[in-house]
Amino acid sequence: MATTRFGDGPAMNHVLELERSPLYLRVVEDEDGGIDALDALEDEATPGEKIYAYRRDGEPSYGFACSRGKGCKKFSMVTYNLHTEQPTDDEARDVEKWKAWTAAQYAKEGGGKDG
Repeated sequence: MATTRFGDGPAMNHVLELERSPLYLRVVEDEDGGIDALDALEDEATPGEKIYAYRRDGEPSYGFACSRGKGCKKFSMVTYNLHTEQPTDDEARDVEKWKAWTAAQYAKEGGGKDG
C-alpha cells in the first residue's frame, strides 16, 4: 500500500491508499466531487466520472513504522501532480488506449532512451 498525495488539480489535498504507484495514474472525480484513482489494472471509470491524468513526482519513498509488541510495518509514500497533457476521454476510459497514451507520453519525455 502506498499513501498517495496529490499536489494540484482536482485531487489536490486528497490522500488515497493505493495498491500501485504507476508513473501515470488516472484519477476520477464523481458527480458529487468524490476523488478516487484507477490504480488497479482492471479498474474502470463509471460513465458519470471525469478522468484526469496525473504523473508521479519522482520515485516513491519508503519507510518502516515500528511499535513495541507489534513489530514493524513497511510503508511507502508518493506524490502525483496533474499532467500537463491530458488524454481524450476515449483514451482515458479504454485500457488499451490508456496504455498507448502513457507509452507516448513516456517517449515524449525521453523515456527508454540511453543518454
